[in-house]
Amino acid sequence: MILTIRGTAVGHIASVITLQKARTEAAATLTAMFWRATADTYFQTLTIATGDAVQLLDDKGKRVFLGSVQTLERTPETFTVTACDRGIYLTRNELSGVFAGTGAQIAAQVASRLGIAIASVDAKSGYQVITALAGDSAFSILRRAVGDDREITMDGTKLAIAKTVGTAATLKAENVLDIVCRSDIGSIVNRCLVVKSNGAVAGSAENAADRAKYGQFQQVQSLQGAISGASAQAKAALTSKTFTADITVLGDLALKSGGIVTANLPDWGLRGTFTITAVTHRWKAGLFTTELTLKL
Repeated sequence: MILTIRGTAVGHIASVITLQKARTEAAATLTAMFWRATADTYFQTLTIATGDAVQLLDDKGKRVFLGSVQTLERTPETFTVTACDRGIYLTRNELSGVFAGTGAQIAAQVASRLGIAIASVDAKSGYQVITALAGDSAFSILRRAVGDDREITMDGTKLAIAKTVGTAATLKAENVLDIVCRSDIGSIVNRCLVVKSNGAVAGSAENAADRAKYGQFQQVQSLQGAISGASAQAKAALTSKTFTADITVLGDLALKSGGIVTANLPDWGLRGTFTITAVTHRWKAGLFTTELTLKL
């Protein structure tokens, strides 16, 4: 691992480095903490300013993070740098107006408003209308347009939206350090009605098995687009129970937010194929670990 700030290698003097990205966030964030002792001339002097370029390379020289310094924090003993990649612009730019079309079409409209090129977009196809008001960021508009199950990132200078990132990986028992699993029906929706502006039902959908097992949990939505798409809109709103896990493994930069992992670890309560919804890579005291949040 090689960390550089403004072209100077500084990873070897960092006490802790973390690189994290979650599906709920637009930007990947890198944080590095350095010990400092102003009276000790043997400590390397760091001259860093907000806006400086920050780059992290893996052991093979491949770039895994490119961003700029957003925050500097100094104490008598430490110096902490927080940097974000270009996804920060999706969060920090607010847009207003009406965006209409499929998820991909709305993503193109948002990118055009920001002057951003598009690398790729994998988004739901249903027609929708999004009215952006004061306080609506570009990222929040994109999230509503493409769905909660998509990873929204900036691939260098280009916008990329995908359901999965990279190739599927297998979690091996010998690499697992800790696991916490949980199952939850608190957000289940097993019946949905889509209604027209006059309140009349335009379409509906239900998960009969879940409804019989857990009881009815119904959601009512206003029709988005043509009446012919009402049933598809209702079906898309159905959700079943969730199974999530927080897992710590030996460090692996190939594990990314939006990636897919498979596991057969019954002793840990983990078996199946999962999506990584958040990841934190951490280098501390010579140990490299990766913390994952998984969703079934």
